[in-house]
Amino acid sequence: MANPIDPQALPQAIELLKQAKPLFESGDAFALATVAAFGAIGGSLATFFPGYWLSKHQERQLKHSVSTQLYAEIQATLRIERHRGYIDSLRAIIEQFDRGEISSASFHVQFAEERFPIYKANIQNLGKLDTRLQQKVVLLYQFIEAGIQDMKLGGLLNATPVGREPFAEIHEILSSARHLGDEVLAQIEADYPGTR
Repeated sequence: MANPIDPQALPQAIELLKQAKPLFESGDAFALATVAAFGAIGGSLATFFPGYWLSKHQERQLKHSVSTQLYAEIQATLRIERHRGYIDSLRAIIEQFDRGEISSASFHVQFAEERFPIYKANIQNLGKLDTRLQQKVVLLYQFIEAGIQDMKLGGLLNATPVGREPFAEIHEILSSARHLGDEVLAQIEADYPGTR
């Protein structure tokens, strides 16, 4: 589809051609070569910049899309954890150990086998994100996955009753994940105002 010609640019183009006409008529090879070179450079730039700008625009759109998708998944994960109280339950068990009420315990949570579909679908796009955000996102999901592995049926916290230390480790890992999740959400909100 042809681009429409701007009617206001047409008189300017005609005037430019009138001014360049003597260069072509004089037979001056240097002047003719100069005009041809500038024409070639101008044509190259005219084809390069729209493609470049389109590519940059698409990259910004992808970065925004991945960020907002991850935002939604992380926000949902944090809300579910806070509602169900996994970290608080671990803290309560640790306090029971500290008061001497128990010497061993087990703990398990049922988790879906397919977790974090948005993160997994966007792993190849994480490199488009800000480096600090990339690092936090990967750490967050690794910490959460470590906690899940230890709390799911057959995991460290329930294969056999264990002492205080494994509970304290998982509590620390998941508390770090919660903190990282809040940081990731705040960074995405700062990068894309209106995200919430």
